[in-house]
Amino acid sequence: MKKIGISIIGVLLVGITIGVIYTKNFTEDQNKSRQKMNQIKENNNQLKVAILSYNQNKKEIAKGLSIYYEEQFIKDYPNLIDLFNQNESLIQSISQNEKILTSNCQNQIYQDKEVNQICNTHSKTYQKLLEVYQKDIKSLNKMIELYNEGKEDKLALFQSQYGK
Repeated sequence: MKKIGISIIGVLLVGITIGVIYTKNFTEDQNKSRQKMNQIKENNNQLKVAILSYNQNKKEIAKGLSIYYEEQFIKDYPNLIDLFNQNESLIQSISQNEKILTSNCQNQIYQDKEVNQICNTHSKTYQKLLEVYQKDIKSLNKMIELYNEGKEDKLALFQSQYGK
């Protein structure tokens, strides 16, 4: 009888220990998941702000590139280069956030629908942004090449780490 009692207590202790370890690990996993979801939302908010700034600059760039008059182009050239440099910095920031989002979203499904939506769309948004930026760079450089034809003092083409 004494052996049965000791066996029952031993089984109960093992069961309780396993339960405590399981609960602790489950809680830690939940906390890590919440932290990742919060980081994804925070990075997405940073992306939104950077993309809004990019789009504002894009509107100004579009104005500058829409009409080509040599005199106006020379007048607008420093401002255009400044806007492109600002967008270059914004895209660098966006790229860093994109890497964080990619690492947190890769092969993950979260309980939060908003986070899953962010994970499903962030990469496509980033690729579209880069495509538009590369087209803008090509347009600017074409205008610079047109201006440079037959000139001794040539304007430098815009160089970007994101342009092809």
